[in-house]
Amino acid sequence: MDVEPPETGIFETYTEYSKLLSGAHRRQVTPLSTPAVIRHLAFWNPAKLGPQELKESEATSGADHKCQGRPAKPSAALRVEAADRCVAAVYAHLVRSRAKPENRLHTIRTNSDVEVDGRKVIALFGSVIGTEGGEPGGCPAQLRADSYRAIKFSFLWHGIKTTLSFELHTEFLTLTIVLDLSESKEEHEVAAIAASKDPVPGDLYRALSQLSTAAAIEAGKCPPIHNDLYHRIWDRAEQELLLPLRHLKADLGPRFVDFRGVALSPNGCEEDAAFAPPFTRQSSESGTGLERDPQCRLEKFDSLWAFVTCAMPASTEFTLSRFLDDRAFYATALGYQPDILARPHNDPLYYLLYEDTLNPWQLGRLIYRVHRAGTVRIAAIMHFDALRSATETLARVEGNLEQATWEMSKFGDSAKNPELRKRLLDQQVLVEADLSKLSELKLDGTLEARIERSRYYVRQFERVSGALRIKRVVGFQPYDEFVTQRMGPVFESIDSLGRAFERVRHDRAALVGRIQTLDSLRHEQLIAEAQRIADIALSCALGPYYVGYIIAHGLAGAIPERMVWLTATLFGFTMFALIRLARSAAGDERKQRFARGLKSRVSRFALALIVAIPVAALLDAAVLPAAPAVHAQAEPGPPRDADADRGGAQLPSSSDRSD
Repeated sequence: MDVEPPETGIFETYTEYSKLLSGAHRRQVTPLSTPAVIRHLAFWNPAKLGPQELKESEATSGADHKCQGRPAKPSAALRVEAADRCVAAVYAHLVRSRAKPENRLHTIRTNSDVEVDGRKVIALFGSVIGTEGGEPGGCPAQLRADSYRAIKFSFLWHGIKTTLSFELHTEFLTLTIVLDLSESKEEHEVAAIAASKDPVPGDLYRALSQLSTAAAIEAGKCPPIHNDLYHRIWDRAEQELLLPLRHLKADLGPRFVDFRGVALSPNGCEEDAAFAPPFTRQSSESGTGLERDPQCRLEKFDSLWAFVTCAMPASTEFTLSRFLDDRAFYATALGYQPDILARPHNDPLYYLLYEDTLNPWQLGRLIYRVHRAGTVRIAAIMHFDALRSATETLARVEGNLEQATWEMSKFGDSAKNPELRKRLLDQQVLVEADLSKLSELKLDGTLEARIERSRYYVRQFERVSGALRIKRVVGFQPYDEFVTQRMGPVFESIDSLGRAFERVRHDRAALVGRIQTLDSLRHEQLIAEAQRIADIALSCALGPYYVGYIIAHGLAGAIPERMVWLTATLFGFTMFALIRLARSAAGDERKQRFARGLKSRVSRFALALIVAIPVAALLDAAVLPAAPAVHAQAEPGPPRDADADRGGAQLPSSSDRSD
């Protein structure tokens, strides 16, 4: 008899099992082929603000912001909401543009559309939007929020395969736009595009076609091609695809990365073109037997050098590297800004990639890693001016702490010197005043958090650049060495700032602990002095007085009262002398042993008695004069005869005489 298992199975699954299992695929790269033009943007929008930014946020938010019950300090949840608003606005704009024939936008697909309760929605980072019009909605309980996923919108824009990819990171939001012109088309379709007056496909086709025959291009014709591929096409994309983001600058955050690239590949056909022209590449074969030697040659790439360098001054240094073990050549100037000191400059970073990868996924990973490495190397030096100011402040703090250390070493017995505590307190005031200035720096968080994030980005750059499998082109610096030479000192400076901050925190804690120790020693001294005074008063005055009083009255007649008070007085003076001797430990070994022995109250008491009693007895017997005898008063009764008192014979009374 077959028994059906329960619907839930016999094992209980971990709640986050599906998220953990799909973790390797949530940051999904965009597969693409060449030729293609790519733009990568990153917007700085950290999850936390420092004290100074929080103060400004509270000042500019007003009372209405506080009345709404929302915190003035941005949190990770608020960042997710802001990112969702940006993505939802772009999608809604794409849907509206699809309804207008003149925009020529078709077939919008996403990688995160799901069906919840019979309704098709698109899962964003923390909420969902409708697939029909992009209307926002809360995240259903069965659909968990996931800020780690990549959200992609793929569509045809003027007949060109276009992909928008959003990724939310801890401190920034990235947007990557890929225009893939590799898909093979019929000859009449290509001819129609070449003759089209539509500037998007027409300009792209003409520019890439001329670039495919770069050996025949004159140097003077390179700037217009460069302008078409790196500027005009993206100006048009901003107007037609990203227009809603213009009104969401507060949610988006300031742009700090703008990479623009062109990717080309060798021409596999027997034609004059050195590089594959647009719309001619056949679909890649699938399977595992695709490994072959790369066909991209350095001498062909050399014909593109005039195009690479045409937009930069002659003094610009470029980096040229081999990626993926000779499967790609990568050239860039890393966003060189020639007149940055004269005026603010916003030129993007231009790069050119000449590749012969084995499949679209390999090229997609390569592009993703190039963008990732470039983004984190810039994120690692964010707020560098403020960090440099912090370096100067910490240098002053270390100087004050070093002065405090010298003060502590200058005084031997610090507990007995009140001047040391005053000097240490003065140094602590200077240290705290300088450290308070660190809270005024705009660092998007605390100084320690900013340094730790910088170190994290540097580690990410090293890890990602290592995955590029970089090789040298003779005469040029490879990409990783180029970045290390130009930005390595900045990385090291931030890292050394972190070490200095750790030293300052340690030395500051030592200074505070030293001051607390001095206070404790001072309190102990006061208590010991009070105890000493009480000991002297008790041992030299109060004790002898009360003991003598008890003995003089309790043993009256047994011991002479004068002897008692004389002994008590001598006992007090002797105890005082012994206490003074016990405090002195100077001299030879015997004196020191004697002084240590006197510190015991029992020994002092015994020695004081030994001295006081004989001396008191001697004074009482030999030195002090004897007191006159005190006669007892006669008891009342009849007067006695004087002769009888003198012991003489009694005289006869008158009666006796008469007889």
